[in-house]
Amino acid sequence: MEIVISGSIVLYNSNKSVGQTISSFLNSPLPVKLFLIDNSPTNKLETELANYLADHRVEYIFNNKNIGFGAAHNIAIKKAQDISTYHLVLNPDVSFDEQVLDKIFRYMENSADVGLLMPKVIYPNGNIQ
Repeated sequence: MEIVISGSIVLYNSNKSVGQTISSFLNSPLPVKLFLIDNSPTNKLETELANYLADHRVEYIFNNKNIGFGAAHNIAIKKAQDISTYHLVLNPDVSFDEQVLDKIFRYMENSADVGLLMPKVIYPNGNIQ
């Protein structure tokens, strides 16, 4: 099955809210692949996130140092470019409904003139960020 959306989350020392982000991404009905790029000095997050890493759609990459947010996402983008139609850069503190990725995918498929999309970001109380 072709992966239609890949995503990446850059991690550093903590996973306080990242579980909700991972679940939001993986709950999509679409075929997805998620890269967790760990810029922490130790790989303790690999153990803390073991239940998510057991999912075949998740790939954990440990850098052993903080190479920066953009450089870490670039690792995932490079890995995804040959296996995925679209790529989503995620912050580790966001969550969304399971139909959001499908809506994004359908919009991009029907909008050949669009190369980049940023969804509306709202606070939990409904206010626009």
